[in-house]
Amino acid sequence: MIRIRNIEELSEEIERQKDEYLKNGGDLELFKPDFYSNGFHDMSYGHFPNVFLAGQCLRKVTFNNADLTGANLAKAYLQEVDLSGANLSGANLSEVDLWRATVSGADLSGSDLTWANLIGADLEGANLSGAYLYEADLRGADLMGAQLMGADLRWADLPVANLRRADLTGADLRRADLLGAKLQQADLFRANLTGADLRGADLTGANLASANLSWAYLREVDLLGANLTGANFSEADLREAMIDANFDCGIWHNKNAIITQSQWDELVKLYSQDFMAGFIVKD
Repeated sequence: MIRIRNIEELSEEIERQKDEYLKNGGDLELFKPDFYSNGFHDMSYGHFPNVFLAGQCLRKVTFNNADLTGANLAKAYLQEVDLSGANLSGANLSEVDLWRATVSGADLSGSDLTWANLIGADLEGANLSGAYLYEADLRGADLMGAQLMGADLRWADLPVANLRRADLTGADLRRADLLGAKLQQADLFRANLTGADLRGADLTGANLASANLSWAYLREVDLLGANLTGANFSEADLREAMIDANFDCGIWHNKNAIITQSQWDELVKLYSQDFMAGFIVKD
Protein backbone atom coordinates (compact mmCIF):
# COMPACT_ATOMS: atom_id res chain seq x y z
CA MET A 1 0.00 0.00 0.00
CA ILE A 2 1.28 3.45 -0.94
CA ARG A 3 0.02 6.23 1.33
CA ILE A 4 -0.07 9.78 -0.04
CA ARG A 5 -1.26 12.68 2.10
CA ASN A 6 -0.38 15.88 0.21
CA ILE A 7 0.63 17.28 -3.16
CA GLU A 8 4.34 17.03 -2.32
CA GLU A 9 4.08 13.29 -1.65
CA LEU A 10 2.01 12.92 -4.80
CA SER A 11 4.73 14.63 -6.84
CA GLU A 12 7.32 12.28 -5.31
CA GLU A 13 5.22 9.25 -6.28
CA ILE A 14 4.93 10.52 -9.85
CA GLU A 15 8.70 11.01 -10.01
CA ARG A 16 9.23 7.51 -8.63
CA GLN A 17 7.00 6.07 -11.34
CA LYS A 18 8.79 8.12 -13.98
CA ASP A 19 12.25 6.87 -12.88
CA GLU A 20 11.02 3.27 -12.91
CA TYR A 21 9.45 3.76 -16.32
CA LEU A 22 12.67 5.18 -17.79
CA LYS A 23 14.79 2.44 -16.25
CA ASN A 24 12.64 -0.06 -18.09
CA GLY A 25 13.38 1.68 -21.37
CA GLY A 26 10.23 3.75 -21.59
CA ASP A 27 9.89 6.83 -23.79
CA LEU A 28 9.66 9.96 -21.62
CA GLU A 29 7.25 11.61 -24.04
CA LEU A 30 4.85 8.69 -23.58
CA PHE A 31 5.09 8.55 -19.78
CA LYS A 32 1.80 8.80 -17.92
CA PRO A 33 1.42 8.23 -14.15
CA ASP A 34 -0.65 5.20 -13.25
CA PHE A 35 -2.16 4.91 -9.78
CA TYR A 36 -3.93 1.64 -10.50
CA SER A 37 -1.46 -0.90 -11.88
CA ASN A 38 1.41 0.45 -9.76
CA GLY A 39 0.00 -0.76 -6.43
CA PHE A 40 -2.86 0.24 -4.13
CA HIS A 41 -2.81 3.97 -3.37
CA ASP A 42 -4.37 5.38 -0.22
CA MET A 43 -4.97 9.14 -0.40
CA SER A 44 -7.62 9.26 2.29
CA TYR A 45 -7.65 12.39 4.47
CA GLY A 46 -5.06 13.91 2.15
CA HIS A 47 -4.85 17.59 1.19
CA PHE A 48 -4.85 18.11 -2.58
CA PRO A 49 -6.50 21.49 -3.26
CA ASN A 50 -6.33 22.55 -6.93
CA VAL A 51 -4.35 19.43 -7.83
CA PHE A 52 -4.05 18.66 -11.56
CA LEU A 53 -4.83 15.01 -12.31
CA ALA A 54 -6.73 15.40 -15.56
CA GLY A 55 -6.82 12.24 -17.64
CA GLN A 56 -4.99 10.16 -15.01
CA CYS A 57 -5.74 6.53 -14.17
CA LEU A 58 -6.89 6.53 -10.55
CA ARG A 59 -9.02 3.42 -10.52
CA LYS A 60 -9.85 2.03 -7.06
CA VAL A 61 -7.78 4.72 -5.30
CA THR A 62 -9.05 5.66 -1.84
CA PHE A 63 -9.81 9.39 -1.47
CA ASN A 64 -12.29 9.24 1.39
CA ASN A 65 -12.45 12.53 3.34
CA ALA A 66 -9.69 14.01 1.15
CA ASP A 67 -9.52 17.71 0.30
CA LEU A 68 -9.82 18.01 -3.49
CA THR A 69 -11.37 21.46 -3.69
CA GLY A 70 -10.90 23.01 -7.11
CA ALA A 71 -9.09 19.90 -8.37
CA ASN A 72 -8.85 19.26 -12.11
CA LEU A 73 -9.89 15.64 -12.70
CA ALA A 74 -11.34 16.13 -16.17
CA LYS A 75 -11.43 12.88 -18.16
CA ALA A 76 -9.75 11.01 -15.31
CA TYR A 77 -10.41 7.29 -14.80
CA LEU A 78 -11.94 7.01 -11.35
CA GLN A 79 -13.84 3.75 -11.65
CA GLU A 80 -14.69 2.22 -8.27
CA VAL A 81 -12.78 4.87 -6.30
CA ASP A 82 -13.72 5.74 -2.75
CA LEU A 83 -14.53 9.45 -2.52
CA SER A 84 -16.88 9.19 0.44
CA GLY A 85 -16.86 12.37 2.49
CA ALA A 86 -14.35 14.05 0.17
CA ASN A 87 -14.47 17.77 -0.58
CA LEU A 88 -14.67 18.27 -4.35
CA SER A 89 -16.40 21.63 -4.33
CA GLY A 90 -15.66 23.61 -7.47
CA ALA A 91 -13.73 20.70 -9.00
CA ASN A 92 -13.48 20.07 -12.73
CA LEU A 93 -14.88 16.58 -13.27
CA SER A 94 -16.08 16.99 -16.83
CA GLU A 95 -16.12 13.70 -18.74
CA VAL A 96 -14.75 11.90 -15.67
CA ASP A 97 -15.34 8.16 -15.38
CA LEU A 98 -16.84 7.49 -11.94
CA TRP A 99 -18.40 4.14 -12.82
CA ARG A 100 -19.59 2.45 -9.63
CA ALA A 101 -17.62 4.91 -7.50
CA THR A 102 -18.45 5.55 -3.85
CA VAL A 103 -19.13 9.28 -3.48
CA SER A 104 -21.56 9.17 -0.57
CA GLY A 105 -21.56 12.25 1.66
CA ALA A 106 -19.07 14.04 -0.60
CA ASP A 107 -19.21 17.79 -1.27
CA LEU A 108 -19.50 18.33 -5.02
CA SER A 109 -21.20 21.72 -4.82
CA GLY A 110 -20.51 23.90 -7.83
CA SER A 111 -18.46 21.17 -9.50
CA ASP A 112 -18.44 20.55 -13.24
CA LEU A 113 -19.67 17.02 -14.01
CA THR A 114 -20.67 17.70 -17.60
CA TRP A 115 -20.82 14.42 -19.58
CA ALA A 116 -19.58 12.50 -16.53
CA ASN A 117 -20.04 8.73 -16.28
CA LEU A 118 -21.75 8.08 -12.94
CA ILE A 119 -23.40 4.78 -13.83
CA GLY A 120 -24.16 2.85 -10.65
CA ALA A 121 -22.33 5.39 -8.48
CA ASP A 122 -23.18 5.71 -4.79
CA LEU A 123 -23.99 9.41 -4.23
CA GLU A 124 -26.22 8.96 -1.20
CA GLY A 125 -26.33 12.18 0.82
CA ALA A 126 -23.85 13.93 -1.49
CA ASN A 127 -23.97 17.70 -1.89
CA LEU A 128 -24.39 18.52 -5.59
CA SER A 129 -25.93 21.95 -5.12
CA GLY A 130 -25.29 24.12 -8.14
CA ALA A 131 -23.34 21.33 -9.84
CA TYR A 132 -23.24 21.07 -13.63
CA LEU A 133 -24.47 17.62 -14.67
CA TYR A 134 -25.43 18.42 -18.25
CA GLU A 135 -25.81 15.12 -20.17
CA ALA A 136 -24.26 13.22 -17.26
CA ASP A 137 -24.93 9.48 -17.20
CA LEU A 138 -26.49 8.56 -13.84
CA ARG A 139 -28.21 5.34 -14.81
CA GLY A 140 -28.91 3.30 -11.71
CA ALA A 141 -27.08 5.78 -9.47
CA ASP A 142 -28.02 6.06 -5.79
CA LEU A 143 -28.83 9.72 -5.00
CA MET A 144 -31.03 9.11 -1.99
CA GLY A 145 -31.11 12.21 0.18
CA ALA A 146 -28.68 14.03 -2.12
CA GLN A 147 -28.70 17.84 -2.31
CA LEU A 148 -29.22 18.96 -5.90
CA MET A 149 -30.60 22.46 -5.36
CA GLY A 150 -30.17 24.52 -8.50
CA ALA A 151 -28.20 21.74 -10.23
CA ASP A 152 -28.03 21.66 -14.03
CA LEU A 153 -29.33 18.23 -15.06
CA ARG A 154 -30.43 19.05 -18.58
CA TRP A 155 -30.50 15.95 -20.81
CA ALA A 156 -29.07 13.89 -17.94
CA ASP A 157 -29.69 10.12 -17.98
CA LEU A 158 -31.36 9.07 -14.72
CA PRO A 159 -33.45 5.99 -15.56
CA VAL A 160 -34.20 3.88 -12.45
CA ALA A 161 -31.98 6.19 -10.40
CA ASN A 162 -32.73 6.37 -6.68
CA LEU A 163 -33.67 9.97 -5.83
CA ARG A 164 -35.73 9.27 -2.73
CA ARG A 165 -35.88 12.34 -0.48
CA ALA A 166 -33.44 14.18 -2.74
CA ASP A 167 -33.61 17.98 -2.69
CA LEU A 168 -34.03 19.13 -6.31
CA THR A 169 -35.36 22.57 -5.48
CA GLY A 170 -34.96 24.81 -8.52
CA ALA A 171 -33.03 22.13 -10.42
CA ASP A 172 -32.97 22.26 -14.22
CA LEU A 173 -34.13 18.86 -15.48
CA ARG A 174 -35.21 19.85 -18.95
CA ARG A 175 -35.29 16.82 -21.26
CA ALA A 176 -33.83 14.62 -18.53
CA ASP A 177 -34.46 10.88 -18.74
CA LEU A 178 -36.12 9.85 -15.47
CA LEU A 179 -37.78 6.71 -16.78
CA GLY A 180 -38.77 4.58 -13.80
CA ALA A 181 -36.84 6.81 -11.39
CA LYS A 182 -37.53 6.57 -7.66
CA LEU A 183 -38.51 10.07 -6.52
CA GLN A 184 -40.55 9.30 -3.41
CA GLN A 185 -40.72 12.37 -1.13
CA ALA A 186 -38.27 14.23 -3.35
CA ASP A 187 -38.43 18.03 -3.22
CA LEU A 188 -38.92 19.37 -6.74
CA PHE A 189 -40.22 22.79 -5.76
CA ARG A 190 -39.85 25.12 -8.77
CA ALA A 191 -37.85 22.50 -10.66
CA ASN A 192 -37.86 22.75 -14.45
CA LEU A 193 -38.97 19.40 -15.89
CA THR A 194 -39.97 20.66 -19.32
CA GLY A 195 -39.99 17.74 -21.74
CA ALA A 196 -38.57 15.34 -19.14
CA ASP A 197 -39.33 11.63 -19.50
CA LEU A 198 -40.91 10.50 -16.21
CA ARG A 199 -42.79 7.48 -17.49
CA GLY A 200 -43.30 4.97 -14.73
CA ALA A 201 -41.51 7.13 -12.16
CA ASP A 202 -42.55 6.95 -8.51
CA LEU A 203 -43.33 10.44 -7.20
CA THR A 204 -45.37 9.45 -4.16
CA GLY A 205 -45.26 12.19 -1.56
CA ALA A 206 -43.06 14.36 -3.77
CA ASN A 207 -43.24 18.15 -3.66
CA LEU A 208 -43.88 19.43 -7.19
CA ALA A 209 -45.27 22.79 -6.13
CA SER A 210 -44.64 25.43 -8.82
CA ALA A 211 -42.66 22.91 -10.88
CA ASN A 212 -42.68 23.24 -14.68
CA LEU A 213 -43.90 19.94 -16.18
CA SER A 214 -44.92 21.29 -19.55
CA TRP A 215 -44.51 18.75 -22.36
CA ALA A 216 -43.32 16.18 -19.81
CA TYR A 217 -44.01 12.46 -20.31
CA LEU A 218 -45.93 11.38 -17.21
CA ARG A 219 -47.59 8.18 -18.36
CA GLU A 220 -48.06 5.66 -15.54
CA VAL A 221 -46.45 8.04 -13.05
CA ASP A 222 -47.36 7.45 -9.40
CA LEU A 223 -48.36 10.80 -7.87
CA LEU A 224 -49.79 9.33 -4.68
CA GLY A 225 -49.92 12.18 -2.17
CA ALA A 226 -47.86 14.54 -4.33
CA ASN A 227 -48.11 18.30 -3.88
CA LEU A 228 -48.91 19.70 -7.33
CA THR A 229 -49.93 23.19 -6.24
CA GLY A 230 -49.05 25.72 -8.93
CA ALA A 231 -47.33 23.15 -11.17
CA ASN A 232 -47.45 23.71 -14.92
CA PHE A 233 -48.87 20.69 -16.80
CA SER A 234 -49.29 22.40 -20.15
CA GLU A 235 -49.16 19.76 -22.93
CA ALA A 236 -47.98 17.11 -20.45
CA ASP A 237 -48.91 13.45 -21.07
CA LEU A 238 -50.67 12.27 -17.89
CA ARG A 239 -52.37 9.19 -19.30
CA GLU A 240 -52.66 6.33 -16.80
CA ALA A 241 -51.05 8.45 -14.08
CA MET A 242 -51.99 7.46 -10.52
CA ILE A 243 -53.41 10.56 -8.87
CA ASP A 244 -56.38 9.44 -6.78
CA ALA A 245 -54.62 8.90 -3.47
CA ASN A 246 -54.08 10.24 0.03
CA PHE A 247 -52.58 13.68 0.38
CA ASP A 248 -51.38 15.15 3.64
CA CYS A 249 -49.52 18.42 3.94
CA GLY A 250 -50.32 19.11 7.56
CA ILE A 251 -53.39 21.27 6.84
CA TRP A 252 -55.30 19.44 4.13
CA HIS A 253 -56.18 15.77 4.24
CA ASN A 254 -58.20 14.34 1.40
CA LYS A 255 -57.99 11.78 -1.37
CA ASN A 256 -56.87 14.08 -4.14
CA ALA A 257 -53.81 15.77 -5.57
CA ILE A 258 -54.02 19.56 -5.33
CA ILE A 259 -54.01 21.78 -8.41
CA THR A 260 -55.04 25.36 -9.09
CA GLN A 261 -58.11 26.48 -11.02
CA SER A 262 -56.01 27.49 -14.03
CA GLN A 263 -54.46 24.01 -14.08
CA TRP A 264 -57.93 22.46 -13.94
CA ASP A 265 -59.06 24.60 -16.85
CA GLU A 266 -56.14 23.33 -18.97
CA LEU A 267 -56.36 19.65 -17.99
CA VAL A 268 -60.12 19.33 -18.31
CA LYS A 269 -59.72 20.08 -22.03
CA LEU A 270 -57.53 17.01 -22.41
CA TYR A 271 -58.86 14.41 -19.98
CA SER A 272 -62.17 12.88 -18.94
CA GLN A 273 -64.22 13.93 -15.92
CA ASP A 274 -63.44 10.56 -14.32
CA PHE A 275 -59.74 11.28 -14.68
CA MET A 276 -60.15 14.81 -13.31
CA ALA A 277 -62.01 13.46 -10.29
CA GLY A 278 -58.64 12.64 -8.80
CA PHE A 279 -57.80 16.35 -8.36
CA ILE A 280 -58.96 18.98 -5.92
CA VAL A 281 -58.83 22.64 -6.88
CA LYS A 282 -57.20 25.07 -4.46
CA ASP A 283 -56.15 28.60 -5.39
